Amino acid sequence: MAGSREFDLVVFGATGDAGRAVVHLLADSAPPSLRWTIAGRSLSKLQRVRSAAGLKPHVGVSVVDCFDESALVALASRTRVLLSAAGPYSVLGERVMTACIESGTHYVDITGEVPWVAEMRRKHGGRALAAGVCMASFCGYDCVPGELSVYLARQALGRPLSFAESVVDLGAGEGGAPRGTLLTTLTLMHDLAGFARGVSTFVPRAQRRPMLTSLLACLLPRWSAHVGGFTMPHFMFWCNIPIVHASAACVDIDATATTGHGPALRFRDAMLLPHGGRWFTLYGLLPLVAAYVGVALFSLPVWLLLALPPLKRAAQRLLLGRYSYGGSRTATTRFCTRAVAVAPAAAASASTGTSSATVELQLPGDAGIYATALLALTSARAMLAVLDGHAAAGPLAASTSTPSGALPAGMCTPVAALGDALVAQLREVPGVRLEVTVEEPPPSRGKLL
Repeated sequence: MAGSREFDLVVFGATGDAGRAVVHLLADSAPPSLRWTIAGRSLSKLQRVRSAAGLKPHVGVSVVDCFDESALVALASRTRVLLSAAGPYSVLGERVMTACIESGTHYVDITGEVPWVAEMRRKHGGRALAAGVCMASFCGYDCVPGELSVYLARQALGRPLSFAESVVDLGAGEGGAPRGTLLTTLTLMHDLAGFARGVSTFVPRAQRRPMLTSLLACLLPRWSAHVGGFTMPHFMFWCNIPIVHASAACVDIDATATTGHGPALRFRDAMLLPHGGRWFTLYGLLPLVAAYVGVALFSLPVWLLLALPPLKRAAQRLLLGRYSYGGSRTATTRFCTRAVAVAPAAAASASTGTSSATVELQLPGDAGIYATALLALTSARAMLAVLDGHAAAGPLAASTSTPSGALPAGMCTPVAALGDALVAQLREVPGVRLEVTVEEPPPSRGKLL
């Protein structure tokens, strides 16, 4: 396919906040051999993005509207991989996805809309599988770090996991809420029943009860020893927890996923508030209390007001027409995950505890825009590396008997599809730090006779 298509990579939705960040990262790092272009619905905006990023003459622009199905198919047919940054995906995403399936083009997006992906899998999953295309959703900051961390912890420990906690440190640097995330939240927040149905169908049946346990437990504040502070639920926990549980079976994260018995994985997705590890905030207790009070006194009334159709429509118009957050390249996003392995019965007499692993991931850029752009771009590059025979596909490939040099077909999560190929690409990115450490339990002294 490398020689039969005009491009290796198309960035669709290049004029949006995340799309612009992807273009800037590519402008700085793309090798001369990479054939790529940017696409969107406005020529004037594409030209401004092209000029601001300082793109070289061989990188062109393609004007395509996401509601023009024939134009989308024509665009997708020109490339091996299409990266879609055009959201909200529940409004703008389906035609892009089906165009990739129809043209046999592999696909990456940055959605966090679990119910939408569940619906797309129901409607188009069989077609994607038959077409042999890899459709990897959830390739942004709010999904990859949790799934990647439990995958690496499982590898390092050599046994399934019983518990894992991922904590994102927001620090005190620059940050903001992406427009797409706000629109998605606004869409989902008043359809809790629909959200519950979507999440339930997205996660395999064996993982639904453990996922529900993880979701409910995550609502409570918790002291996290491995980050040295009090934590609260990460604002995207409702997305990350289902994704980790959905990928549990194919990456063999917990014992229940593959054997049907044994301890089920409990996964917590949390965040450390600014200065949460400092003594003068009582190690995060004071900002934590303030955050929960704020949710009760401010967020709940706002949620009730936005349930009124006129106010909800006004908020959507404001977000679509005026609000924008371009991200920060100077910020840093840090994740620290601690995972505990299931203790084998044979080792019970040889140790006083269970093995644990710590995965530390540091990404350059703010979480919502530049870290998301970096992870999506790295996922697309990992796809190309597999297609070019430079890396092996992820654990899903083994379970589906995918031949060498090919990507697993169907709709999947990025780590399940790409595995070590994604890890290898991520380690090559300047400014990324990815470290895994294992702590074994001390040996038991045994009983005195």
